[in-house]
Amino acid sequence: MPPRRRWTALAVEAALGFFLDSTAIAAGAAAGYWLAHAIGEPATRHLLHRRHGWLNHIGETNRFGTLPGLQLSPLVPNGVLNLAAGLAGIDFKLYMASVLVGNSTPGSAIADILHAMPDRRTTTTPPPSRGLPLIVAVAVLVVALGVLAELASRFGYRGGFWPLPTALSLFRIGAWTALLGALLGVPAALATRPGTHRRGFVAAILAILIGLAAAGSAAYWRITTHRAPPIHDISTDPADPPAFVALHAARVNAPNGSDYGGPDVAAQQRAAYPDIVPAIVVSPPPVTFARALAIARDMRWSVVAADTTAGRIEATTTSWFGFTDDIVVRITPVPEGTRVDIRSASRAADTDGGTNAHHIRTYLHELTSN
Repeated sequence: MPPRRRWTALAVEAALGFFLDSTAIAAGAAAGYWLAHAIGEPATRHLLHRRHGWLNHIGETNRFGTLPGLQLSPLVPNGVLNLAAGLAGIDFKLYMASVLVGNSTPGSAIADILHAMPDRRTTTTPPPSRGLPLIVAVAVLVVALGVLAELASRFGYRGGFWPLPTALSLFRIGAWTALLGALLGVPAALATRPGTHRRGFVAAILAILIGLAAAGSAAYWRITTHRAPPIHDISTDPADPPAFVALHAARVNAPNGSDYGGPDVAAQQRAAYPDIVPAIVVSPPPVTFARALAIARDMRWSVVAADTTAGRIEATTTSWFGFTDDIVVRITPVPEGTRVDIRSASRAADTDGGTNAHHIRTYLHELTSN
């Protein structure tokens, strides 16, 4: 092989090795992060001891610069760091970025290059390239079917072709199918790894990554759903929740209806979301109303009604899958300035996985921040 082609092949093999190492590290970090959610807070806190408090401080201050240093520190095992990051509530994208930066060191790249360098004493002319193994084609096909099933569940539900239970069943089938394809991609990647002179290695790696991503989305949804209480109507004032007026007809015709669930729902909400309380703003009601309306639009909610006389704003928001949540904001004057109450309720889901509480938290944070 000419020297230029030999060094090109060396660079490609080293880049593939570095890519595989980074992928494995990222997959392990993501698994540990979400494992903390799965095993529960008490068990994870007992395991982590003081490290949780340190990472919780990082999560609150959103300090990206410290996380790569912890990734490189020999005093903090990566497995413990992954668990602690998940428990501390550090933003997932922020943490994964720190994982990639912290582990993408020059030393690891040099190690991959040295590993890829051929041994001159044993270098021989490579055999001719063989055909694409069947297992690669099967893995790619199975992953594609799983992803298509997940997409079909979403578009079919949003288009009204089938009800929610059918869509969720199809989504779960797609997730399991995609996971099976990812598992088939592992022996496919081994059979076509660099050095075997077989085609299909990149396709096998893509099947693994795409299959894990498709299955991971379903796993994340399942974890958040099971960790949240089985309620779908959240309000800052459970004793007197803001009423839907403009959206009343839409909610009456929806599976969850328009009426609030009563004391049982209020008790579950207070136990799960004790921080969901009314906001007191020092500005007068007209100023607060204008700001509240602007924030609703900035959050890309579809504003249905904005009644300045009644001090009521009604809006809807729809998730990627097609779940519609209705939101009503109530503005009332108080001696301190203005009290803002908000209610967010799902139309069709038995449990919202914490989505409505997230709507309220985000909205009130924007409203009360300077």
